[in-house]
Amino acid sequence: MLGAGPAEVTAVERAVRLAWVVALRGFAALAVYAFHLWLGLGGDEFTFGFHDGFTYGLRSLFRAGYQGVDLFFVLSGFVIAWPYVSARKQRLTGAEVADFYQRRYFRIAPLFYVTIVVVVVLIQIGWLKGSVTWKIVVGHLLFMENFIPYWVGSLRGVYWTLPTEMHFYLVLPLVLRFIDVDRPWRFAAFWIVACIGYRAGSLWSTFNGGLWLIWTAAYLPGRMDQFACGMAAACALATTRGRSNPSGLVKVIVAACLAVAGLVWIGRHEGDLGAWFTV
Repeated sequence: MLGAGPAEVTAVERAVRLAWVVALRGFAALAVYAFHLWLGLGGDEFTFGFHDGFTYGLRSLFRAGYQGVDLFFVLSGFVIAWPYVSARKQRLTGAEVADFYQRRYFRIAPLFYVTIVVVVVLIQIGWLKGSVTWKIVVGHLLFMENFIPYWVGSLRGVYWTLPTEMHFYLVLPLVLRFIDVDRPWRFAAFWIVACIGYRAGSLWSTFNGGLWLIWTAAYLPGRMDQFACGMAAACALATTRGRSNPSGLVKVIVAACLAVAGLVWIGRHEGDLGAWFTV
């Protein structure tokens, strides 16, 4: 860019580099939409107009669509961590933490609250199915509905993703301190192992007659590995700037391809989701 200063060039480079995130978010949204459309059409019973045996691959592809939510969480970890790891600023002051919380809250809460009002009204007049009590509504307004399994689907089941995001925002300033920008894969590996163990422990308690605290296994901290992988990817990309051989970026691409292949393979499973979700 002729005549552009260093700050302007840096801003443009960051915008170009993050443009692909928008495309990935669109892909994730389409995947989730395809999954819900497939369920609405009958799920496994829907044959796409072909012989049942011929549609197994299509069923696998549409069934794996729900994992677009997992991709959203990885992308969220990437996008939120990117400004900090690219600037190598991992320790935030109290004022910076407060500013971060304020910006994330007002980005999500206002529109979310509007939808809550609309949903409550529609349930009250009988146009939607659901359960409305003042505790449930307050729980949603405080992003706490995931703490009570019954509350999760009481208004709209899709709301569960927002508290998961908000809880990640709450812990980010602390978690950010423990990531090594130059060696992020140890950070990702720690959270992958820790979260698989956590989810496995939750399932084990279910099989042995205990109470499965679904919010801890299916939300946070059970999904912290997904956000952590996004944070690690942000570090890997940040450390490739100025390199002629961006080995960190190659690792990200290889890991992403393996992850996508694994998710589609998991989507082929038949039967209970519980054990597969642990993996």
